[in-house]
Amino acid sequence: MECDAEGKPAALLFRAEHLRDYLCAKKASLLLTIFTVRDAIEESFSGLNWNSDRQERRLAQGEWEGTRADIHEGGEPYGMTTSVLHMWRESVNPNDDVPEMPQPAAETAARTKSFTVEAKGRKLSRLCGRIWLKHWIAPAAKSPRIRRDEVESRVHFQVENQEQKTLAGSALEKYRGWLWFKPSVIRQLVGEPKSRIRWYTQDTGEVGPTSNQMLHFGINRLGLINVLGYKMGQLPEWVQKMWVTHNVSPDGGLSEELHMSQNLARPANTAAPESILWNNLQLLQKRTALVYGQSLLQKMPPDSEFFRRVHRFYCDSFEDVCELCKELHRIVCEVIDLGLLNSKIDPANAQTANKQSLLQIKRLALWLNTLKFDGRRITQALAGVADLRQGDAHTKSSELRQSLKLFGIPADCAEYQPMCCEIIGQVANSIRAASDAVPDKSAD
Repeated sequence: MECDAEGKPAALLFRAEHLRDYLCAKKASLLLTIFTVRDAIEESFSGLNWNSDRQERRLAQGEWEGTRADIHEGGEPYGMTTSVLHMWRESVNPNDDVPEMPQPAAETAARTKSFTVEAKGRKLSRLCGRIWLKHWIAPAAKSPRIRRDEVESRVHFQVENQEQKTLAGSALEKYRGWLWFKPSVIRQLVGEPKSRIRWYTQDTGEVGPTSNQMLHFGINRLGLINVLGYKMGQLPEWVQKMWVTHNVSPDGGLSEELHMSQNLARPANTAAPESILWNNLQLLQKRTALVYGQSLLQKMPPDSEFFRRVHRFYCDSFEDVCELCKELHRIVCEVIDLGLLNSKIDPANAQTANKQSLLQIKRLALWLNTLKFDGRRITQALAGVADLRQGDAHTKSSELRQSLKLFGIPADCAEYQPMCCEIIGQVANSIRAASDAVPDKSAD
């Protein structure tokens, strides 16, 4: 749905494939009728090579008509004359108390006059084109979306790295091996408005464009994504199309943690840094609310939105890593309640902080210092995120890369998925350290 400047619906856009699916389910077709007219007026159309002033064309789904005519300036046909008959009566006296208009047959003083008027004005040329179209949109043969018709999928996935063998449809549903995908597939999936991603271990989870189209995935040693082939074959074709554009031939072996879960039935005892960060943020909110009566962070996104925005798959370039840092800064740093810090948590340093115009990260570090913690060390990862979030505003990424050293990452590192994991993990550690620094309520 597109809306105008006033917020009113202006257009509804949809894929032809989806429309034909709907028409099939409704046992209907759609007729589109179009009429368009264009006029042009010039002194002359020197490039027009018509044999006559009227042209017609038959189109596959309609017709076109073109006309050219000379006109006077003002719009009247060139050389046109108009006969005028002027009629009036003089038998009505407007000064009578009650004037009456006589019937035409009783009129005794009717007057008439006739004359001819010739059109005048500069000679111009008018060109007009009209087009009529009728276009039928036929229904699809089947309706897999609306009516849930069974349709053999035509989406082919690579299952072999030598002869580039592919499988689709029922053959894919019978395939008991795994498929390999570039990590960019996760970012595309979580970009869907109803998508979900859940983490089970450090390198396994579940993801899908909707909550009922999820696949269990794992990340192998090269950062590629593994999913079971027959599970992919059970998904609707429209979901398979989202995955297949990122499909690659097998490389790097099967994800170790996915193997532990799906084959050995012994899931790895690990946790994803994304989950650790989320849990630590929840802990910080609960502790500060318990001790100070108010949470340190002014707002938190729902868990589904958080995991769609914070993940390790900003990994195609260094600029993508900077985009991750933007999200982290919005969710973790920008929402720190400076008013709460000044009024309840650390009123002793409020005047100093205000005088120095300290922002969220430095203000948090100052508070941690008063609690005998190393505030600068604890907030170092948050400072690194604040630096890197400006990546798209810097022309020299080589200079900005120096901020990676705040995370202990070499400035020339090009392994972006591990880089994202390290940044998320260190931010999670900073939040946990800040949470642990909150004094017990009983200490008062």
